[in-house]
Amino acid sequence: MKLIVDGENFIINGMNWDYVPRGSTITDPGIWVKSDDIIMAALDAEMLLLKNMGVNAIRTYNLEPKWVTYIYEKYGIYTMLNVTFGAYGLVIDGTWTPQTDYADPGSKEVLMLEARDLANTYKNTPGLLLYMLGNENNYHLSWTSAETEAIPVEGSEDTSKKAAARALYKAFNDATIEIKKIDKTHPVSICNGDLLYLDLVKEECTDIDIYGTNMYRGISFVDAFQRVKDQLNMPIMFAEFGSDAYNARDNKEDQLMQAYYNVGNWKDIYQNVAGISKTGNSIGGFTFQFSDGWWKWNQTKNFDIHDTNATWNNGGYSKDQIVESDNNMNEEWFGICAKGATDARGLYKLYPRAAYYALKQVHQLNPYEEGVDQKFINNYFNNINLTDAALKVRRDDVALPFSFEEGAANPFVAFDNGATIEIINNPDLNENSSKRVLEFNKVQNSAWYSGFIFDDTAASTPLIDFANGTKFTLKICSPIAGVNIRFKIEGKDDAGVGKPSYFVDQTVNTANEWQTLTFDFTNHVDSSFTYKKIAIFPDFDDTNQVPVTTGAIYLIDDIMQQVE
Repeated sequence: MKLIVDGENFIINGMNWDYVPRGSTITDPGIWVKSDDIIMAALDAEMLLLKNMGVNAIRTYNLEPKWVTYIYEKYGIYTMLNVTFGAYGLVIDGTWTPQTDYADPGSKEVLMLEARDLANTYKNTPGLLLYMLGNENNYHLSWTSAETEAIPVEGSEDTSKKAAARALYKAFNDATIEIKKIDKTHPVSICNGDLLYLDLVKEECTDIDIYGTNMYRGISFVDAFQRVKDQLNMPIMFAEFGSDAYNARDNKEDQLMQAYYNVGNWKDIYQNVAGISKTGNSIGGFTFQFSDGWWKWNQTKNFDIHDTNATWNNGGYSKDQIVESDNNMNEEWFGICAKGATDARGLYKLYPRAAYYALKQVHQLNPYEEGVDQKFINNYFNNINLTDAALKVRRDDVALPFSFEEGAANPFVAFDNGATIEIINNPDLNENSSKRVLEFNKVQNSAWYSGFIFDDTAASTPLIDFANGTKFTLKICSPIAGVNIRFKIEGKDDAGVGKPSYFVDQTVNTANEWQTLTFDFTNHVDSSFTYKKIAIFPDFDDTNQVPVTTGAIYLIDDIMQQVE
């Protein structure tokens, strides 16, 4: 009833992950047909956020082995490789079949080939955690399209549906056997919708290792752990669960609601791991999902619109219902992060919601550590403050990295002798593809030390965490070559006492061209202080210390901490 990875107990603190920019759909090739540097830029941005959140595994489809390994070796994040296993139809002899018949010999042949190809492709891939077959295929036996519909009623006794379901689970088991002939070192799981047809799973799926399930029941999974233990004697893993961030009753985004349900789900998961006093068969799960799916409401149009249509109802999420029959599940709003605009390279920025910061606290707990029991878990979760998580979101546009893109607030304030600063449209997209940049106008007669500053001293957490790296970069376009750019940080110790500031200087090489400057603070780190101020001084002349004789406009972009 435990997942063991390299000899250690491993709780899956997982996340459903994909990379689908606004304006496209899940079947579009997106970044995956672009150059490796673009793919790495996307992975680096997202995996850094996931690692910071405490996520140790992602669930995804069709990720090339080299990227599975890249994510694992650079960020320590494993991948659960998923295949749909005919959930959305199959191509058989060149013909598309929208509803898979799992009893059909031709369909089974295609599915077994898919399973063998999966194992042969990934069996020796560093970073592979386990294989998963399907995605709530039992629901698709009743659904009429690829879009999410109302969940089929538990325990349907329809004879034809039961026969189709039995064929599905037998095919699941046959595919599991095929995988294990090739790869004996990675577990195999299925992905069932809730506990529907659990009796057939018991009878037919005798060779799977883990019962995986997509389950949306509200704040708790209720009897799921006990039923899987009693009927299957098997570990349970939640392949999907969570809450959307849109309140259908109030017709607005509701981050606290989303955080409430997600934290409650994870409490349930942790309380049922082996060694804790409940069922002892929980091995973790994958929160659904990392970023909003703008394509999901109508999968033929509106890919660039964040639709607010609730498409099905679920009484477990009563915080956004007036009556239980009201549709309240908003498929395009399940992201733990909101999704920003797409840039010229097909990339986008994510904006963490309150659930991100709340789940970051959740994933700091290892339920397998000595001394962790039911009381400890209860106390731990009771101390997770959702309001604090929501307040942290308000700083989201004013924290590293500063990219100044659409919707971003200007976190900086200019100082001394009339110097001004504002976010403007980038006048030169050829050398820097960012649509928005920061403009600093060092007007005539400005002080030699005029610049701009971000002061975050009121925040509860430090702006800069040197555990992430000691180097900072920014892009700059200067009208003058040879000028000095000073990058300064300031901090306070636990008693609130100020520390003399640290600074690093760099020189602009060329005029009127975008270039990236690196400021290395490796020798200027004092871990006893928290750093909450950044000041930047274009044309800092502390040698002559005289006011500037002519004005100059500097363009600044992408101020960020370099991850090491």
